[in-house]
Amino acid sequence: QLYEPGSVTIDSDGNVYVADTWNHRIQVFRPDGGFVHKWGAPGSSDAQFALPTGVAIDQLGTVYVADTDNHRVQKLGPTDAFLLKWGTRGSGGTQFTEPEGIAVNTAGMVYVADTGNNRIQAFSDAGTFLSQWGTGGSAPGQFDNPEGVGVGKDGVVYVADTFNHRIQKFKTDGTFQSAWGAQGGNPGEFEQPSGIAVQAATGVFVSDWATNRIQYSTTSGQLISYWGEYGTEPGKLNTVRAIAIGSDGNLLVADRHNHRVQQFAAVNGTLVRVWGSYGAGEGQLNQ
Repeated sequence: QLYEPGSVTIDSDGNVYVADTWNHRIQVFRPDGGFVHKWGAPGSSDAQFALPTGVAIDQLGTVYVADTDNHRVQKLGPTDAFLLKWGTRGSGGTQFTEPEGIAVNTAGMVYVADTGNNRIQAFSDAGTFLSQWGTGGSAPGQFDNPEGVGVGKDGVVYVADTFNHRIQKFKTDGTFQSAWGAQGGNPGEFEQPSGIAVQAATGVFVSDWATNRIQYSTTSGQLISYWGEYGTEPGKLNTVRAIAIGSDGNLLVADRHNHRVQQFAAVNGTLVRVWGSYGAGEGQLNQ
């Protein structure tokens, strides 16, 4: 069961990790949607969570969680053993204000969308602060409530600049490269984009929260395709939050207010499978 899932990611074996936000836990599923295990409980101790919104996995299977209302990042082993945490509430280096997005590159660098501070922070896999960029605003390199961050295999960083209704693209060190999108409901426009999934070096998938659709663009922002519409039936979406692309070419979607995960063929949006229902039991989701 799920209660408004906030994020989803995939390990090298195809297992699916879901940030079950309002159940304050992480759930793990097989590639076919079968329940594997869960961990976490409400709280601020090690391996406890307060509205975890982002989850990412590195090449070794280590799990990183944006523990949003605890204003920190937690690092756990593949079998849920607590390893490390960093962050306190604030606006200094290694501090956060409601971080929501998290991503790890192939070198092990951890990027955090520090949503409430309108910036991106970068860390080593040991939690050592490396750099930060961004301030509040709408100029290039500035952000307004950035909720999602994704990293390509080439190290390029993409940010869902949510309330600026655009995607921004940066070099590994935070140097601004380009941006695309504007507010609106037409193809190529966004209404609060919140999630990003990078497909190798070929394209970028964006989950557009308020329009309940997925948009697929080149890495320079040229629109290729889009799909999705509001609804509760299988294949339809209700405030889509985060997405992840698997090695099989299928796209996983955290369908937040439908309390489920849906899997689609990334190229055309054909539904593959659905799992999850509202609740706090195994396999149920809450935001």
